[in-house]
Amino acid sequence: MIDVGTLVRAVASFRPGPDPEQLAAIGAPPGAGVFIVAGPGTGKTVTLSAIAFNLFCHNKRVLLVSHTNRAVDGVVLGLCKRIVGKSRASIPEGSVVR
Repeated sequence: MIDVGTLVRAVASFRPGPDPEQLAAIGAPPGAGVFIVAGPGTGKTVTLSAIAFNLFCHNKRVLLVSHTNRAVDGVVLGLCKRIVGKSRASIPEGSVVR
């Protein structure tokens, strides 16, 4: 299991840092419903990739749906960067599917 402190460090790439609402969404326990609704440039992609990373670390599945491929690609890319960058490991085959 990964603790919230580790997740906060994992999202250190936020510029500026995540706000309290983003931190609450990132640290939400697996199985909690989280809705991200915000305008352009507010950190939705970074927040969603951090949430996906949290769930990945808990061996949970994530279904990400958007009306654009670009949005999904951004979150998947952010998730993969977190997996490889934070753990210095390769992504297990079949664990991230686009």
